[in-house]
Amino acid sequence: MKRILIIAALAISTLTVKAGSAVFTIRNAGGKPVFFQPQDSSKFITIAARDTTFSYGVDKPRYFNLVIDGSRYIPLYCTPGCTTSITIATDGTATLDGTFKSENTFMEQHPFNCTTPQSIVPYSRDWTEYNERVLATRLDELQASGLNAEFRKVHAAYLNNTFLYQRINGAQTSLTFSPEISQTIELAPDYYDFLKDVKFNDPLMLSYPKWFDTIDKSFEEMERHGFIPTSPDNYMSVYAGNITNPTLRSRYIVGMVELALRKGYYADVIAQYDNLLSLTEDDSLRGRMAELKAMAEEAKASDKLTGSQLPFFTGNTVDGRSYSLADFKGKYIMIDFWFTGCVPCKAEMPFYDRLADELADTGIQFLSISLDTGNQLMATWKKMMTSRAPSHVLYLNIPGGFKSNFIKQTGIKSVPRLMIVGKDGTIIDSCAKRPSDPKLKAKLKDLGKNEE
Repeated sequence: MKRILIIAALAISTLTVKAGSAVFTIRNAGGKPVFFQPQDSSKFITIAARDTTFSYGVDKPRYFNLVIDGSRYIPLYCTPGCTTSITIATDGTATLDGTFKSENTFMEQHPFNCTTPQSIVPYSRDWTEYNERVLATRLDELQASGLNAEFRKVHAAYLNNTFLYQRINGAQTSLTFSPEISQTIELAPDYYDFLKDVKFNDPLMLSYPKWFDTIDKSFEEMERHGFIPTSPDNYMSVYAGNITNPTLRSRYIVGMVELALRKGYYADVIAQYDNLLSLTEDDSLRGRMAELKAMAEEAKASDKLTGSQLPFFTGNTVDGRSYSLADFKGKYIMIDFWFTGCVPCKAEMPFYDRLADELADTGIQFLSISLDTGNQLMATWKKMMTSRAPSHVLYLNIPGGFKSNFIKQTGIKSVPRLMIVGKDGTIIDSCAKRPSDPKLKAKLKDLGKNEE
């Protein structure tokens, strides 16, 4: 995990505990720096090898980690106005004290992180059943602990959502990276059936650090497996409509719009904004929604690709045959830009091949344009091309890659990047959804109907 060192050392002798903040005191006799991390952030604060006191903004129950020796994580639970004290002995052992001494000690002694014995295949039925048993045990231990009632409610939500997040994100990540580490991860055909019964109606979920990713990735899988409708033009409203709690729904809508803008889906935000605003019942978030709409309008104004002509290009197949834009005149074109060093790009390739095969009768031309350059990367690309199974995708390499005139004219700076081009060469969508997203297939099927 990448460490971003925000503060080299903090030493504040006296702090007044204020509402909206929590105070942490680290007494470090271990001789080595330790790290403090909010669990909902990738950023770390470095704590020097001396006594340190600092405050951190907390507006609701929140979880943190104290990282010792780079590998040992001590979880910490905090609420506004609480104090937490950690003493690290010379041998590296830690003693907890403060407002939630008993609660933090309990979390350290009763961890739940979905680990299993090596004999159990990850994300198999045995994996699920094992973690269900461990989760049930942890929940029973929590309720029998006699600890702070609010903590027991919040931490029960934390434990349940830890399992849900791992079932969704852990499986997705493993499927993405397993080819890179020479492992084969296969999910049972009914692996995601549990999502049929998942409901998001508990605002306590907001205390779980990965609450947004858990909900968002759950909806992605629900959509992919047909548990909720696939709607390219209204998907954000579909997602939001499946959250019954107004507080949770409002927070999710804001997070979803922010994510859509980061991905370049400004058109989706503009088209769905009014309906999303009507579903945002938290008045304190309406100002943020207005800001996001303005950002979407600004992104639209600065997009010089959508609606313009795709620049001329020439690409070569692995056997040296050349193709140019003119070869596809009169066809809709789906383009996937990538290079061999991009793991997410390669993870999407099977979905892209499958999509092209499934839509072969529509007449849409599927192109995969490699931006690899240099002897080593080109050798890797050629090896990949000669070892892959045939599909309806035409795989090309653009000489010069990111430095080619074509890429300079498009302004593409990162991959994966997908575009949809009209029959006349006009770019319909300069930042299309990824092949694993069923909304891309639905959109292309609608285009393909125009070919009939």
